[in-house]
Amino acid sequence: MTADDAPLRNMLHVVERAYLTASGLVPAPYVSALAATTGEERQVGVLCLDIGAGTTSMATFAQGHLLSNDVVPIGGNHATFDLAQTLSASVYEAERIKKDHVTLASVAGGDQDVIAYVLADEEAGAASSTTKGQARAIVRDRMLRLFGDVASRLERSNVARYAKRIVLTGGASQQAGLSELAADFFARPVRIARIQPVGGLPAQFSSPAFSTAVGLVQVALDPTAGTQWEQGGLEAGGYLQRMGQWLRESF
Repeated sequence: MTADDAPLRNMLHVVERAYLTASGLVPAPYVSALAATTGEERQVGVLCLDIGAGTTSMATFAQGHLLSNDVVPIGGNHATFDLAQTLSASVYEAERIKKDHVTLASVAGGDQDVIAYVLADEEAGAASSTTKGQARAIVRDRMLRLFGDVASRLERSNVARYAKRIVLTGGASQQAGLSELAADFFARPVRIARIQPVGGLPAQFSSPAFSTAVGLVQVALDPTAGTQWEQGGLEAGGYLQRMGQWLRESF
């Protein structure tokens, strides 16, 4: 696995300024998939999409091995910004509309239901409205653009045929109806991740939003479960073992 040297060194400098020493680095798409997918899925063939606020990471597995990983610069916040710009709403109001009123599933009726919201940069109380159908179309368009980019990257990396099924994780994966939209687009089985609990972590870490964090804990507790990036004298054992001890003591 390769990565640009400069960003990694910047990350190491940040760690060092906190008076810590990093002994190894683990790719985020890998550890997220480690928490979000099952061993059977990684054996049969699976694509894990970790849809965050600003980016979406991709990890493709088959026969138990990581075949490809990538990052698409589109996330849930882009759908929020699309709503805010189109409706002249604040980002806060756009996020509320997206979470409370938008479902991407193919449901009958409801598209003409009215959503009231406060306009951005207006006098206090200045209001406007839209319909659920219009809000849904805006978010749906952005998610389809994301899926299109994912499909293109799969084809370029020659691993599309190995993605027999898809697992969605990350905070933005919890958008209502997103798994159904993805299943229609990719013509593959799609599910939302169910993060397996790790001993000592609070219950809220079972949310798909914490898949990367939980995957890091799994690798910290068992360094052989992870794939590390090495340069020079970097080795995984010491740092990851110390991280595991700190996590066990802290939680």
